[in-house]
Amino acid sequence: GGYLGLLFAVMTALTWRKWGVPAIDAGHELTTADRISKGAEAYRDVRYFYGPAGLYTLAATFKVFGVSFTTAFAFGLVQTAAIIGAFYALARRLLPVLTAALCAAILTTIGFSGTAFNFVLPHTNSATFGILFMLLMLLALSRERLVLAGLAAGVVGLTRPEFAAVAALTGAAFLVGMWRDQGMRAALRALPRLALPAVVLAGGVLAA
Repeated sequence: GGYLGLLFAVMTALTWRKWGVPAIDAGHELTTADRISKGAEAYRDVRYFYGPAGLYTLAATFKVFGVSFTTAFAFGLVQTAAIIGAFYALARRLLPVLTAALCAAILTTIGFSGTAFNFVLPHTNSATFGILFMLLMLLALSRERLVLAGLAAGVVGLTRPEFAAVAALTGAAFLVGMWRDQGMRAALRALPRLALPAVVLAGGVLAA
């Protein structure tokens, strides 16, 4: 954990303000969040192609801390740290410490890349939020925290359709595995604890 924190700091310094491509998609994400922070509504007042979770969280951050690259970078760095932390925690469920740390280090270099697929100033926060909450869903499932997994899946459902499909398939695979290992009754008891939080959260927000 300490070495990953040091790597995070070094990568932040080495790539400072070189994240993303604000002239294209990342800039559209920022200007859309800016408009929402000032009262516009996505899908009605401004065109937006993905789910609201990442965009509206960035807009809320802009509203509280002001619209600037400084705020956007700080938001992105927190998001990047959360993705790497969640990935490492999940990797530790499956791998020895050194192997998990090496995998997280590779992910860190991707997160700080200068491409549109970096985590600090991404082409869309729907992608980075989808990655983060997909990891949190998997982590919760690995610990059999089904309600938390369902809530994470609900947020994934508010990012991108392909991420929502992966979350649904992941939940289904977990239930099939539980059916195989513990029987149909256990899987049926687990189903509402996993599915209802996801459906209520994602469905409620999308309906609104």
